[in-house]
Amino acid sequence: MQITKIKRSKGLTTVSWETTQLGDTTAHTLTSSRSPTIGFLDAFEALAAYAREICEFSEDMSGELRMSGVTLTHGDDLGIVITCLRDVSGSEAPMVINTPHLLDEGWPAGLSTAVSRLQEQVMLFVAGQGDQRDMFEPKHEADAPATEVTVEFSASGARA
Repeated sequence: MQITKIKRSKGLTTVSWETTQLGDTTAHTLTSSRSPTIGFLDAFEALAAYAREICEFSEDMSGELRMSGVTLTHGDDLGIVITCLRDVSGSEAPMVINTPHLLDEGWPAGLSTAVSRLQEQVMLFVAGQGDQRDMFEPKHEADAPATEVTVEFSASGARA
């Protein structure tokens, strides 16, 4: 399982990943309104500090950046693009900040560990682990928050 994208927006968490079996790559996407665990949220939000460092923003700006997404590329090296939002006075829409695509050899110290931690948390989320407070809310399946799973199939590594 190679995680390719993690996004949080408007109460939804979207995770995309690819699996390869017998030379065929299958792309998967999970979009869920289920709350992730605190560990997932902490690992996701921790990447804002690395976005600040990569973009060479001042340290006091870290608190102003809100994580929006992470894109991971897989090849000979692991690559990353971190997407953050920053409120802009006088505008209803935030500024979107994307780091440049960086291969893991050019990552700041600690980012590799932070990405590994996030990937572990994402795998748990995909496997069904969410915020434990969710256990006590919906008692019937009909009352549970909607979860949509979209699976896109492709052959021989081509994306559908």
